[in-house]
Amino acid sequence: MVQRIVEFYGPGLRALSLPDRTTTSNMAPEYGATVAYFPADEHTLTYLTTTGRSSSIVRRARAYLDAQNMLYTDDRAAPIYDEVIDVDLSTIVQTVSGPSRPHQTFATTSSTRHSHRTVETDPGDTALKDNDVVIASITSCTNTSNPKAMLAAGLLARNARTRGLTSSAWTKRP
Repeated sequence: MVQRIVEFYGPGLRALSLPDRTTTSNMAPEYGATVAYFPADEHTLTYLTTTGRSSSIVRRARAYLDAQNMLYTDDRAAPIYDEVIDVDLSTIVQTVSGPSRPHQTFATTSSTRHSHRTVETDPGDTALKDNDVVIASITSCTNTSNPKAMLAAGLLARNARTRGLTSSAWTKRP
């Protein structure tokens, strides 16, 4: 997909929130695309309203999108593309990858099996032990554009600190 522009479309769009769409679009380099985007639809217009745009601005945006045949709806004819890749959303599983080898991923359902590796960033004693926290942060604009992910990370960090957990010396911190 390198040097490809990816546009998502289809009935699955309804199920994706704007933060999930943003995360997916920001991940374009991770899955090899140059850029990825979602078409403007009712979620887009709702976003304009909930972020304080006046009703006249939202009406104008809707009118423009309608006039340009750019407002995506389920009954709109499928666009004509050079290539179409069908994705069954029910087959997608959550995965984790590491900062030293982001191309190597594994399903979160198998994370306990993979967490018994030795951390390779420190020449000292870095073997993981029982109760070590393996996943410690959210990195990159991919996830920081998703408020739900940021809130979850913040709550995890707050609760870990409340329980007396601290970072090891070899853990990368801001």
